[in-house]
Amino acid sequence: QGLWATHYLIVSLNLTQMLASELSMLIGVGVIFGAPLIGLLVDHSTCNKIKVLVSMLFINVLIWACLTFGIFNFRLVYVSVLLFFMGFNMGGITAILWPVFLEKIPYHLSVSLTGVLNVTPFLGAGLLQFITGMLMDRIGRIDGEYPIEAFQLAFLACFVTTVFCFIVTLVGAATLENRSRAN
Repeated sequence: QGLWATHYLIVSLNLTQMLASELSMLIGVGVIFGAPLIGLLVDHSTCNKIKVLVSMLFINVLIWACLTFGIFNFRLVYVSVLLFFMGFNMGGITAILWPVFLEKIPYHLSVSLTGVLNVTPFLGAGLLQFITGMLMDRIGRIDGEYPIEAFQLAFLACFVTTVFCFIVTLVGAATLENRSRAN
């Protein structure tokens, strides 16, 4: 959020820097509420954790679709709700990913695979920052500012990555479901 949200809100919605900064903080506030609330919900209910995770990833796809294909057409209240739920959803995904992982992976593999799971978000964030920066530079700056098209191209990379993660998770969930039915 610190790399793109404030500037994008200024450019796309013609907001002041202060208001755009305040709105971008809604992502962080969403994470603060989403992680513990989703964690509690999943821990204290009989819901299928994998289905919750897949659903949350689908919501993430929808959020990135909104950002990629036209947040500047939204009213300010909708943008605020979208940013809050972006954080809420990401906090929830983070909270539920570990329980799903530890519940479904055989214990003897969990230590090695925990190392992979720990590194993946950092690697992904580092690569996406590089890729989105490159894509934005392809469009270039106009009068020292990136235009909306540059952000949309960068967001397209995030959207495609999110769709990929959703599909991989959906296939993995289906595979686990089929295995549990066979047993």
